[in-house]
Amino acid sequence: MRGVYTASIHGLTFNKVNHGTLSRYREEGEAIKLDEDILGLRMSLRDNYLWVMVLKEDYKEAELAVLAAVDRLVQLLAVDRGTYFSAEFLHATVKSGTEEALARHPKRVSLGRIKTYNLPTFTESLRRALHLVLLASDVKLAKALDYCNHAQFLNQVRADLPLGYARAHSYLIADIFSNYYRAISVIVGDPSKPKDRDYQSRYRKMGGSDEGWKKIERVRQLRNDYGVAHYDLGDKTEQLELELAVAVQVTKEVITRYIAGLQSQEVIQRPEHHSGNGAA
Repeated sequence: MRGVYTASIHGLTFNKVNHGTLSRYREEGEAIKLDEDILGLRMSLRDNYLWVMVLKEDYKEAELAVLAAVDRLVQLLAVDRGTYFSAEFLHATVKSGTEEALARHPKRVSLGRIKTYNLPTFTESLRRALHLVLLASDVKLAKALDYCNHAQFLNQVRADLPLGYARAHSYLIADIFSNYYRAISVIVGDPSKPKDRDYQSRYRKMGGSDEGWKKIERVRQLRNDYGVAHYDLGDKTEQLELELAVAVQVTKEVITRYIAGLQSQEVIQRPEHHSGNGAA
């Protein structure tokens, strides 16, 4: 067992002045390996690289199908893990017989980054996300995922901002709470809209608790507060992180409950069929 050391910190400025023990890559046996057939696509994941294979006559049709599925996979994974993820299109090839040719090699654009260390747990999140891609054609779920994913993206941007950008932090926070609330309200409704006056009963029908409802109301209040008056954060950073954690948690809960409802509807709509010979 080797020693692990933190970086050295300058006593007066608290600046990091050297590296501690550098990170070590995972063991071979801990590698993430998943192979799933979803929506006619063969998805193979090795660590953070995803290969998708599909049989199509037209390349453009194949690309649209793959990108749509990967987009929803990343969003569902982000909801499950409670943090922002992105996928980059590295290249595409087409194969005919034994010949393989490059079809596309788009420009590399980095949209986000994530570090994870609990690989077994992360693998289970990936497995859940892969299995739920089938449900992402539901309009409400698709919108909720879009809003939630954008909130996570903005929070990643906020985390990367220097401390001196207080105004930018404040505006980003307003948008983060707004998008988390939009993700929730797409599913349960918004009391500001006449057609959504029953939004509390919708949440109850999904199996939501009083405590969960209070959290939804808290996110709505924060959306309104930060949207109207962009706060000077000052020494409120710790409280803000707690509030953001609540928003992440309740958004995940609402989306997860909605997904469970979609899954139960699928079971009802596709009952088991038993065949056999019998005598009247």
